[in-house]
This record gives sequence, C-alpha cells and structure tokens, in this order.
Amino acid sequence: MKKSENRKKKRSNRRKEKIDMKHKKIDQTSYKTVVEMWVGEWIFLVICECAGFFFAGSNLVSYSVGLLCGVLLAMAATYHMWWVLDRALDFDEKTAQKMISTKYLVRYFAVILLLLVLWATKIGNPFAAFLGYMGLKVGAYLQPLVDKIYRIVMRKGGE
Repeated sequence: MKKSENRKKKRSNRRKEKIDMKHKKIDQTSYKTVVEMWVGEWIFLVICECAGFFFAGSNLVSYSVGLLCGVLLAMAATYHMWWVLDRALDFDEKTAQKMISTKYLVRYFAVILLLLVLWATKIGNPFAAFLGYMGLKVGAYLQPLVDKIYRIVMRKGGE
C-alpha cells in the first residue's frame, strides 16, 4: 500500500512542477546568449552566401534556399535547446535526462524531415541546408566573440 501512495505523490509533484514551469519567467541573461548565438548563425549565413556566389554556379537559387532553410532550422534548434535545458533543470536528474533525450530526437527528426523535403521537392539543395544547420555549431563558437563586442558597444554607448 505504501508504494502506491508514494507513486501517487510523485505523480502529483510532477504535475505541480509542470504547472509551475508554465508560469516561469524567462531568464534574460540566458536568453541573451540565445540571441548572441543567432547573430553568429547569421554571420555564418552571410559568409556561406558570399562563398556560394563563387562555388554554386548556376544552382545559386537552390543553394541559397537550402542554406537559408538550414540556418533557420539551426536558429529554431538553438531556441529549442535553450527552452528544453531551461525547463529540464527544474526536474530531478532522471526526469531531466529523459526529457532532454526525447527533445533531442525531435530536433534530429526535424533535420531529417527538412533534408527529405528539400530532396524530394528540389526547392533547395539539401547539402546546403545541412551546411546551414552546421551554423548552429559556428554560432556556439562565435557567441563569446559576439558577447564581447556587445559589451564593448554597450559600454561606449553608455558614456
């Protein structure tokens, strides 16, 4: 009898935690990091687009559409990762791991779906889309630099 009562308590506590998460305010410092990563992803987009003028040849439109789709998906994935991690930190370790791994699969399938749609419809180049999605990595590497530039600009703007 005790085990079933403990299970019911745990379930009700999880429900309460989920309800509390809906009313949680967005942490502005961590959201600023997301925006800084987005800036890095857009920088990557501009660089790859400039390179595309030289290497894409007659397939420039297909390349550009694929690249843009990939970068937009990378931006959505950045926000989704932030959102999942922000919420997962409010749970116990086992629940957080489960939540993070299931949400990872959502992002993984979104990439596969995008590549398949681009391949099947021939609207954009799937290789360029994958390159654009790799902007997620570049955005993560550029984030400290973007933050440093932001701090310098804000300090000079405040004087």
